Amino acid sequence: MAEHATNRLLIVSNRLPVTVGFEGDQMTFHPSAGGLATGLASYLDSRGNGQPGRSLWIGWPGADVPAAMEKQVVQTLEREHHAVPVFIGAETMSSFYEGFCNDTLWPLFHYFPSYASFKNRFWTDYYKVNEMSCEEVDKHAQPGDEIWVHDYPQL
Repeated sequence: MAEHATNRLLIVSNRLPVTVGFEGDQMTFHPSAGGLATGLASYLDSRGNGQPGRSLWIGWPGADVPAAMEKQVVQTLEREHHAVPVFIGAETMSSFYEGFCNDTLWPLFHYFPSYASFKNRFWTDYYKVNEMSCEEVDKHAQPGDEIWVHDYPQL
């Protein structure tokens, strides 16, 4: 029986499985806090996604990245972590995540509508971040790819 080739998996989530940091002018990478990357690790290993070209993770790198370092961050994330960053400024990220996701969507999705708070700026930044994520997916998706958009921060 012929072996079935598995499609590449693109994971689109709020955060990458690694967080970019800076110590002086040195770039650092640390595993991101949270359960998604941990929860998917054995699944990705079973698909052979540790091999180049088997998966690609798209999301925020966890920090503001100086424009002068963006190219280096992109190259390192793609080469070493099979990841593509979506560069989002701190203010926009706060409005997107703490604002719209946590103050509006979370209460609505968890049956606490009286706690929901809506601000136009939160919605605008939520829309903007999702558009930025979609643009990265559009740049990298290939025919046959499976695209997994994870959780309500990325819709």
